[in-house]
Amino acid sequence: MVVAFAALSISGCSNASPTTPATKSAEDLSGRILPAHQGKLVRLVTAAGQTTLCVIVADTPADRAAGLMGVEALAPYDAMLFIFDDALQHQFWMWHTPQPLELLPIRDGMLAAPISMAPCRRDRSVSCPRYRPDFEYSAALEAPPGLLADRGLDPASDAVRLVRSDEWCG
Repeated sequence: MVVAFAALSISGCSNASPTTPATKSAEDLSGRILPAHQGKLVRLVTAAGQTTLCVIVADTPADRAAGLMGVEALAPYDAMLFIFDDALQHQFWMWHTPQPLELLPIRDGMLAAPISMAPCRRDRSVSCPRYRPDFEYSAALEAPPGLLADRGLDPASDAVRLVRSDEWCG
């Protein structure tokens, strides 16, 4: 799947390996609820039209490290948008993330094909699989499986441009 990504402002920082929030244990993350009214709208634009998603933005080291760990339900958000300082081969993991997700890395303004990620409820994070595309990227969308298909987009062939806005949602 090829998706263009426009109007991205990079902030925060990242390292190439996943980290656990320093002050959080797995028990602290269980049942975590995302803050209300903190989402941003993004538009997925195709030749045939557009659809809008409400995403929570992870653009700080702490937000990226926590990701969706412990989050039972994304609502009112559709996905999480990770923004990194640099284009690297960032790793994702699913330690204590209860729902399966798709990782859609954004490289050179293009969203790559989704990578399926399975929940990992192991006691130790080091025993969870790592998900890392074989290319560098500076942003990624983490979404429930089939989100784009549910919005009428064919993940295998649609050329879609993702446009960020400053509009709040959620």
